[in-house]
Amino acid sequence: MKSEEKIEHLVIEAVQGSKNALEKIIFRIQESVYSFTLRMLFNPEDAEDTAQEILIAVITNLRGYRHEGPFRAWVMRIAANKLKAVRKSYAENKMSTAGNLDGIIDRYEANGWFSKPLDVPQPYLEAETRAVCTHAMLLCLNRSHRMAFILGVVMEVSSHEGAKILDIKPAAYRKRLSRGRSKVREFLTNNCGLFSSSNRCRCNNILQAYL
Repeated sequence: MKSEEKIEHLVIEAVQGSKNALEKIIFRIQESVYSFTLRMLFNPEDAEDTAQEILIAVITNLRGYRHEGPFRAWVMRIAANKLKAVRKSYAENKMSTAGNLDGIIDRYEANGWFSKPLDVPQPYLEAETRAVCTHAMLLCLNRSHRMAFILGVVMEVSSHEGAKILDIKPAAYRKRLSRGRSKVREFLTNNCGLFSSSNRCRCNNILQAYL
């Protein structure tokens, strides 16, 4: 792809000492690095700190990029290795299984869903609820399945690229991705009103669950 070829040329220039090329590289990758980190850790402050550490690691190891695959895969492999080692966030510890998310739904249902009039427009609240629910479901996956799910479903990387990022064989990557998808699909099928009208949990009923 032209974009990958272009950034690879920028890497060559940056290694040769071009500050401008280095700034362009950081600009190109910082959003995807932060997005990946946020989906893994949930907490914006933790994600921002970890993303900065990842970007620093990319800069200091830029000479180690051998141009043997997509630069994005090389960057995300650094990110994945960092995220494997980082301490679990508070949200991760609290949302360790789908049972925890079931408990949150139980609690909001027992409280009558909305207990007071809404202070924000309904469509906005529904969108926020969906975003929080998505993050919560991701946190119910263990880190290996969550990484594969984010890479394969959210970032849409290929099996080959995903395997390269996680340093595993493509077959193992596909297996992790399949398990992650199955767990998310199982929860949605059993709980989400968007999947079945008989399910109890609906975006226009449940408040945001601040973990």
